[in-house]
Amino acid sequence: MSFFIKFTIYTKRIYKKTKKQIVKNRHLKLDRINFLRSKLDKIRVIKKNMVNNSELNELKEKVIINREKLTNLILIIDYDGTYYNGWTGLENSSEVYLNATKNYKNKKIHNEKNENKYTTVQNTILNCILKIHGYGNMENLDSSQNLKPFDFIGVSRTDKGVHAKEYVCQYISYERKPPCNGNLNQIKRSLNSLLNKDIKILGVLNSPFDNFNVRYHNIGKIYTYNVDIRIPSQPFERNYAWQLYDDPRFSFLLKKEKKKIEDTSLNDYTKKINYDNKENNLCFKKYHEENLNFLFDEKFNDSNEDEEIINSIEKSNYDSIKNIKENEEIEGSLDSLSEGTYNNNIINENNIVKESNKDNIMGNSLKNSYDITHSISIINNKKEIRPVISCNLEKIKECSKLFIGYHNFECFRGTLKGTEKLRKINTFCNIHFLDVYELKNNLYQFVIQGDRFLYHMIRIIIGTLIQIGVGLLKIEDVKDALYLSKPLKVKLCAPSQGLCLKKILFNPSIHNLINSVLQNN
Repeated sequence: MSFFIKFTIYTKRIYKKTKKQIVKNRHLKLDRINFLRSKLDKIRVIKKNMVNNSELNELKEKVIINREKLTNLILIIDYDGTYYNGWTGLENSSEVYLNATKNYKNKKIHNEKNENKYTTVQNTILNCILKIHGYGNMENLDSSQNLKPFDFIGVSRTDKGVHAKEYVCQYISYERKPPCNGNLNQIKRSLNSLLNKDIKILGVLNSPFDNFNVRYHNIGKIYTYNVDIRIPSQPFERNYAWQLYDDPRFSFLLKKEKKKIEDTSLNDYTKKINYDNKENNLCFKKYHEENLNFLFDEKFNDSNEDEEIINSIEKSNYDSIKNIKENEEIEGSLDSLSEGTYNNNIINENNIVKESNKDNIMGNSLKNSYDITHSISIINNKKEIRPVISCNLEKIKECSKLFIGYHNFECFRGTLKGTEKLRKINTFCNIHFLDVYELKNNLYQFVIQGDRFLYHMIRIIIGTLIQIGVGLLKIEDVKDALYLSKPLKVKLCAPSQGLCLKKILFNPSIHNLINSVLQNN
């Protein structure tokens, strides 16, 4: 009986424990389900808000299209993006902007801590335009409408540190007529006087037609990217090129290059030592042969000949001494007369010799100072002989041909942030041209042209091409990423300072109009 009682007690305990675990697992499952449901509800709400926002934006665009555009100007700009946070950033907080949009949005408190966040190219140009357009004075502002009084549209949103040439943007005002009484040259001059030196307005023109939009009416864009492979890198190109020497991601390549240089230097050193040893052996042989000549009769014959010559010289010297003594008395009388003239001649001859020596010395120094070979090499762009990070350009050119055409660039774009993750993006792009050439001594430039580009797409393409040139990736990996959407082993994004938006492509009529403005200005 005791055994049976014990058995029942143990079974009850086990049953209770298992029951508790089952209940706990049920609760955990329910908690997880509730958590997932709440997340899904949040996502649905965000999507609804996105749809509502898109509908509101469409309505706003319709209202804006129906509004009369009193000013519709197109600006052509060059800018150095080194000290700017890209084309667009956070909302502008300058006094001019807040004064202009005081009825459209509530005025925000200006924080000095976030002042650097607003240093974008768009905001700096817009502030200058608003000052010219009279939005700096609070008294002259209208308070009748609650709509946005202006629009400032850029053709592309460049990243922090990216540069641009002949960048095109559009300024539209719904409240005021063009500033400076519509004088385009005066608008250009006044803007350049207010802007920083790293932003220049190249030209100003009126919009070709009323509904023209810079963002939607362009055909494509051309970008360039500079890569510097020199060791060490040049400080002058640090803001305009990707310098592999200073990139810690390529430090292992420098170790390989150092080993190669050390091996070559050791080989050269051993060759020099062998060459010096050969020369020393030859010199020793010659010296040894000369010292062994005393064993032969030639040396003794030479000594006998020397004795005969000495005896003949002594006889001639004895005869000459006698003649000198006889002539001393005659010459004594003439010495007093000829001393003055003789001394003067000697002084003049010495002066002439000194001057000739000076001329020779000056001539040699001038010849050395007039060596112009270095100047000619600079004019002819002669290549500098310097160590370089090994990069196979033939492989890069071969791989760059794969990107040309209409492809899915899902594996060659950056990850979006915030609410942009929920946006549906068309990842298919058409690249018309992609090639690389040597711009300067071991400074290479990539040129890429396409109809549209995704976020960080160009920089990731350049990063993959450099990895192929260095030997980190294979061409098959790029084919798999392009054709099969297989992600790359390492998605390397090149730094922004090497990228430059070189040209915006438009229809021939608009293109000719822009070129005429640039040539006249």
